[in-house]
Amino acid sequence: MKIKVLALACLSFVIFSGCKDSGKQQTPVNDLQDEMPQNEWKDTQTDPVADPAHNSRNSLDWMGTYHGTLPCADCPGIETTLELDENMTYRIRMIYLDRDTEIEGEGKFEWDDSGQKITLQPEDKDEPAFQFFVGENQLFTLDQEGNRITGELADKYNLEKY
Repeated sequence: MKIKVLALACLSFVIFSGCKDSGKQQTPVNDLQDEMPQNEWKDTQTDPVADPAHNSRNSLDWMGTYHGTLPCADCPGIETTLELDENMTYRIRMIYLDRDTEIEGEGKFEWDDSGQKITLQPEDKDEPAFQFFVGENQLFTLDQEGNRITGELADKYNLEKY
């Protein structure tokens, strides 16, 4: 029931926000530069302001199972399945392709202050802590500093929700 109400509220927001002004405004160029003729105009775009009350943690259906094949330096890839539970726990299974190596783990995960990123805290403190940016039905693997991975292989570091 809660999901239906949230979906209806989001749909209403999208419908009514479509009726608003596009965010562009006409600004006389002569206000910016005195040399320009007075009848010339320039389009300026106002920057959107993020709503801090809505974030991945409270606006997305993030609980569930995610899957993908992550890049590997010395193998064809790492088939990864990650399950996020509502009680802030996770289970992960990583299978190294073309090897006889499989890693399974579980533990708790934490949200950052912005409610956009999660950090997996393994039970075994010797294991690395993975970080992900939580998007709509996908997780984006983050580097050790918590930044999105960029470059030619950036789209290969995503896990898709089942």
